[in-house]
Amino acid sequence: MPTVYGLASLAILIAVATLALVVSPPGPPALAEFAPRAEDRIDEALKAQSSSFGTGDGGDCAAGQQCADGGSGQGGLGVTTTTTGPKNDDKDIEVARVRRCVGDPPRQTEDPQSPPCVNYFEGDNGGATSEGVTRDTITVAVPNYLDDPSFDDFVDHFNKRYELYGRKLRIVKVSFGSSRDENTEAAPVDAAAEAHAFAYSTFYLNNLNAEVVQRAAARHHMISVIPYSNQTTTDTYRELAPYAWSFPPAADELERDLGDFTCTSLNGKLAEFARGDLRVKSRRYAVLRSRSDHPLDMSGLNAALGRCGIDPPPVYDIKFNDDRDSVLRTYLTMKDAGTTTLLLTAHADDVTQWASKLPSDFEPEWVISGLAIPESEAQWHVVMPNAQRPGLFGVFPPNKFLPVADTPAWWAYRENHPEDSSDPTTDRHLYAQGATWNQAYRALLLLASGIQLAGPKLTPETFAQGLQRARFPNPGAGTAPYYQARVGFGPGDYTMSRGSAVVWWSDTAPAYSGGGTKGGWCYVRRGTRFERDWVDVSPELFDPNPGNCR
Repeated sequence: MPTVYGLASLAILIAVATLALVVSPPGPPALAEFAPRAEDRIDEALKAQSSSFGTGDGGDCAAGQQCADGGSGQGGLGVTTTTTGPKNDDKDIEVARVRRCVGDPPRQTEDPQSPPCVNYFEGDNGGATSEGVTRDTITVAVPNYLDDPSFDDFVDHFNKRYELYGRKLRIVKVSFGSSRDENTEAAPVDAAAEAHAFAYSTFYLNNLNAEVVQRAAARHHMISVIPYSNQTTTDTYRELAPYAWSFPPAADELERDLGDFTCTSLNGKLAEFARGDLRVKSRRYAVLRSRSDHPLDMSGLNAALGRCGIDPPPVYDIKFNDDRDSVLRTYLTMKDAGTTTLLLTAHADDVTQWASKLPSDFEPEWVISGLAIPESEAQWHVVMPNAQRPGLFGVFPPNKFLPVADTPAWWAYRENHPEDSSDPTTDRHLYAQGATWNQAYRALLLLASGIQLAGPKLTPETFAQGLQRARFPNPGAGTAPYYQARVGFGPGDYTMSRGSAVVWWSDTAPAYSGGGTKGGWCYVRRGTRFERDWVDVSPELFDPNPGNCR
């Protein structure tokens, strides 16, 4: 009998070992693992979604990918991914509904800032789970939606490549008035509510007061997304939760970065980047702030400056339409105070127009921040006076400006236009990419990420829960080749990107983001980003070696 029992035990061990060798590795996290409040789960986490994760053996290759079969797409990240036709033990999975994942850990698309991948859903999405949501559509209102067909291409990209649980994004255009007072800024939000929108986003209007827009949306219990330089604080985002969202960091974070950069790279030195007599004087600071009924609180900046012994600098409220006499009065006050260095927290429109009315013999340092950066380099090149541009430098929170062909917005466009053989550096694409494309794409990226991570039962609350519980893959964040910002959310967090690069202006740099062929930002260390690890980079500013610019 001992011999019989021994042989039986050996047979069982052999069978278990054989099964262990053939079982596929586990698939990626099901939706419920990173959005636990989602009530419907993905039927099965697919094991064969990519050749770098699972058992994929071939399939379609998107533009921008290095394919498993040795082929290549149209430029992009050079990652490997495939799509296969997986099969459940109980039923077939509809291959047309499987979305290809990219990379390891898997993310939704080639964009390195895209969210963790959800590649299949089958079941009941709950129908009308929230205002602006039906079984088939999610209504998003956008003011002054341009007649640029590329916007529609971006919407189509997110509808096709993201898991929206049987629904599609539907864009509703609402009008935006010609003036810029608060009632006008809130008016398109009211129109969006009348259109029963789930979400509201300004794709490209970076001269608005974001807080006014987002407070108006929250009153209507509507999601709002701001893709441009941000003037809403962390405390305000938490007050407006779960409705207000932004791609850039909150205003107080941007102020902190400006203060930390000033302390580590500028404080206690001569104003060497000014012009004329100012460059041999010790730095004396002043702040330019946009005049508003709700002016930006400077406490974040003052706290950062105070850590290195800088007293709160005087604040001058300006507006793009200030008359020349008003500008001259402010200039004389600055001159009497020995001001050498202007810290810019005002909108770029206000800064550039105001600077154009200054006397030509006043050429201070202009230190930009995320509170004063337009999406188009052309705005600085065309509107900022020639004599003032050489003194432009500072902190730069947006993603690095890149050749158009290296941007996710262009990759999304090419998905719908693979036959387009035009050179993406032509003026048409160059201007569109700089002035509108990147902002529109980023707004949709945040929206689609939140919708995907919310799960089928979409509400503002599940939108927030999904984003704040997800872990974004972030391949290569802050480093070559794209130097993109690190993205993601945590508990109580409503802004998507982190950190800043350091830049200076060069009239000879290639212009990647609007209008002309020359004049743009150069990047310290080619775009390396700083979060709370600021160091003195002043010796690297205005490096005359062109190879260190882009």
